[in-house]
Amino acid sequence: MAAVFLPDELSAATGGKWLSDLTPAGALAITTDTRCDNKGRIFFALAGERFDAHDFLMQAVDSGCEALCINRNREVSLPANIPVLTVDDTLKAMQNCAAMHRQRFAGLQVFGVTGSVGKTSVKEMLRAICSCASSADKVLYTIGNTNNQIGVGQNLFKLDSCHKFAVLEAGTSSPGEIAPLAAMIMPHGAIVNSIAPCHLEKLIDLNGVAKEKSAIFSTLPDNGVAVFPAECAGKDILRTAAGKRRIVTFGIDGKGDIFAKFISGELTGSTFDLHFPDGTIHRISWHLTGIHNAINAAGAAALAWACGIPAEIIARALPQTELPGMRMKKTVINGVTFYNDAYNANPASMLASVNLLANASLPGRLILLLGGMRELGDSSFAEHRNLLALIKEKLPGAITLTIGKEFENLSGNHWQTPEEAGKYLLSILKSGDTVFAKGSRGNAVEKALPEEAR
Repeated sequence: MAAVFLPDELSAATGGKWLSDLTPAGALAITTDTRCDNKGRIFFALAGERFDAHDFLMQAVDSGCEALCINRNREVSLPANIPVLTVDDTLKAMQNCAAMHRQRFAGLQVFGVTGSVGKTSVKEMLRAICSCASSADKVLYTIGNTNNQIGVGQNLFKLDSCHKFAVLEAGTSSPGEIAPLAAMIMPHGAIVNSIAPCHLEKLIDLNGVAKEKSAIFSTLPDNGVAVFPAECAGKDILRTAAGKRRIVTFGIDGKGDIFAKFISGELTGSTFDLHFPDGTIHRISWHLTGIHNAINAAGAAALAWACGIPAEIIARALPQTELPGMRMKKTVINGVTFYNDAYNANPASMLASVNLLANASLPGRLILLLGGMRELGDSSFAEHRNLLALIKEKLPGAITLTIGKEFENLSGNHWQTPEEAGKYLLSILKSGDTVFAKGSRGNAVEKALPEEAR
């Protein structure tokens, strides 16, 4: 962790007060984990729905922490002779420190990424582009599933003077979550990659999704760039949120300032042309699949190009994109090909998968291993019913196995747990079969696959 803060900086950033005038002797890094060697760090006691780190202050001191940051309204037993910073809210205090650290790097080019579907893919495409424009070790990027209220700050704390680019992902499931992330990221350019029916339990409808996602534009500078699809739900909401900043759009088949034209594809790769505003066209052949990823590439290209990265570098970099785990991971076992795409699912990503499979050439039977899509609110039953109808229409020969309560009373081959579905799957497999697995994280569809394919 590169970020360190002097005692006065900590109190200024957090609005906090040091108890008993006892302050640290020098600058400290921030930690939230008592399991690490925490020498030279201050422990921020975060309180969540399932834990409260105020219960672990002694463990923090035992791990080497040289100061503590706690909520001032929390009654706790404090260790003796250790500096304690009291604040209104330890999470907000940590986020303010992350924002302070972000502001230390005036020359850093920062990209903010959000969207309902494909934001991690776009983030990785931008990471590849920035690495090609500079070098991989000069690019800070969101690692794993750290696009939340805690993770964004933890990523920003890794910033140091060697970095030339930062590509930071912002996730949300409830209203008001993107705004504090944007306040930390402070991007020069930001993209809302897609608006789709995700997290509708709390975001209610597509306009609610667009309003929440549009907050990524809230901290753009006046000369910043706002990027979003040429065609999407809530486009007027996104445009309004962008204000007077420059807007660049993207899409497919002539729609958008930068657009992709899909040429061909299989499950092992695809080819498309990327069209830029000056009329230049770059053909991209890569190992990623589907029209949806070509559109993702157009989005990443739009943001990078609008922020000054040449089209030639973008085209050279995109094929170097590597997506993280459980995204079309291919494994062949005893003649059966498994595609593990079980990192997450929603109606839009399921639709993209069905279209991809419908256009693929498969040697034998197709077996769909589908987990329920979560957080769809009142639309859940209809969305799952529509998905099964779409599969029947576009993949009439497929064997569909479903997992999770969301598919109850909708599917004939249905199990409550992935382990149960996995036993049945193993009993029917034949050499030449293709198994495609996808579902929301909470249903852990990958557990139905052989261990080697997870």
